[in-house]
Amino acid sequence: MIDILKKRFTENKERHLGISFEEVEKKLTPKILHSLTMMEEAEKMGVRLMNEEEYRYLQTLHLTGL
Repeated sequence: MIDILKKRFTENKERHLGISFEEVEKKLTPKILHSLTMMEEAEKMGVRLMNEEEYRYLQTLHLTGL
């Protein structure tokens, strides 16, 4: 999930002038970890909580070991 946020953040730098991704990551990490837990629980029930493009990107990261 952090990888997806980083991808969105870097693709839209003009929206985040003066803010580093590291700052964002530091503030959001606890919330992201909670969200990941909830997403994993939902996945077990057959519910995917991200769009297809994000899911494919995440699968690519897992397959390449990044």
